[in-house]
Amino acid sequence: MKLITVDQFRQRYFDQESQPQRRTVRSWIDAGEVPGKIVGKLYYVDEDAWLAGTHDALVERVLQSA
Repeated sequence: MKLITVDQFRQRYFDQESQPQRRTVRSWIDAGEVPGKIVGKLYYVDEDAWLAGTHDALVERVLQSA
């Protein structure tokens, strides 16, 4: 499991003009739509799980429409 910050996730996987808000990514993690972990009050995305394709179909549709 490789954890990256929400900001790193936004920068790596979205074009600058289509980056979701931080709170949107956090809500995706809360809902289980993006694999991640909350440490204290900080949110992290599990990059390995994301790249393995274990993320939610909703997020996949959002990425395809961008």
